[in-house]
Amino acid sequence: MSSTVEMKRVRTEPDPFAQALPPVARERPLILVVEDDLSTQEALLDLLLPTLDAVAASDGDAALTVAREHRPDVILMDLGLPKRDGVSAFEELHKDARTRGVPVIFVSGSNDESTVARCLELGGEDFLTKPAGPRELLARIERSLRHARERRELEALAQLDALTGLYNFRSLNQRIDLELARAQRYGHSLAAIMLDLDHLKEINDRFGHEMGNEAIRRVAAQVKRQMREVDFAARYGGDEFAILLPHQTAAESAILAQRILSGVAGIPIDTPQGPHPMTLSIGIAAHGKVKTYASSTLLLEAADSALNQAKQQGRNRIVLASVSE
Repeated sequence: MSSTVEMKRVRTEPDPFAQALPPVARERPLILVVEDDLSTQEALLDLLLPTLDAVAASDGDAALTVAREHRPDVILMDLGLPKRDGVSAFEELHKDARTRGVPVIFVSGSNDESTVARCLELGGEDFLTKPAGPRELLARIERSLRHARERRELEALAQLDALTGLYNFRSLNQRIDLELARAQRYGHSLAAIMLDLDHLKEINDRFGHEMGNEAIRRVAAQVKRQMREVDFAARYGGDEFAILLPHQTAAESAILAQRILSGVAGIPIDTPQGPHPMTLSIGIAAHGKVKTYASSTLLLEAADSALNQAKQQGRNRIVLASVSE
């Protein structure tokens, strides 16, 4: 990769409701070198490029532009920069979902204890004193990359349901608050789907809990197959699932719900007694022009109430929440 970067205009105002973005999939990690001394910058690029990819910026403002555009895996940030110093640039990076999770190694010609402490207290990954030897520099970068991978793995484990691979109840509570706040602020719709696998107890009692788990996994697979990239799905508990659909009305969400319902009906589970059919009960509520909800709790309760109506009406169906209440 070339050490020079073509600057492009990018949106500088971050979405206040945006979550940190996942890292970019690359063959080799990308390092952003932020250094105003061009000879030092060139020497760093020469050191990194044989084994890593690298881009460079010469001041704090340029660092923000390059970081937002390329979303590097690690940033080497000089403290003494023109236009915007390294600490100020770091603080701006952590306000933006595109760069919030990028580890930053601060670099300075001073090893003053208070300066080092401040950089680390702010959330810096590491601190290097100039001039750093090549082996030390590469080792610090590799350690930062490893720590970032480990953090992502731990975060994923904490957010996901082990049986289905969908998000868990805790993640749902965090996400629905975020999505509803965004919908309320920007005036767009947000639909919530609650769905339940019909007669799971019968499957467990007749064929065992492992067969019941397989049924739950199959429902989750159908949910994943039908979702858009912007949608969010979680295992709500037991055999119940929740799906959030930004920018979708209840009627629009019913189309996706019908595809899930039909998909599950088309994949009976194989039991010792032959294929066993599966059906779903589904409830949908939506915040938007037709009906608004003051809280995420009320939105989920409305979807859950519609789900209960679907069960009472005979199961294997979709019910939209009333908008007159």
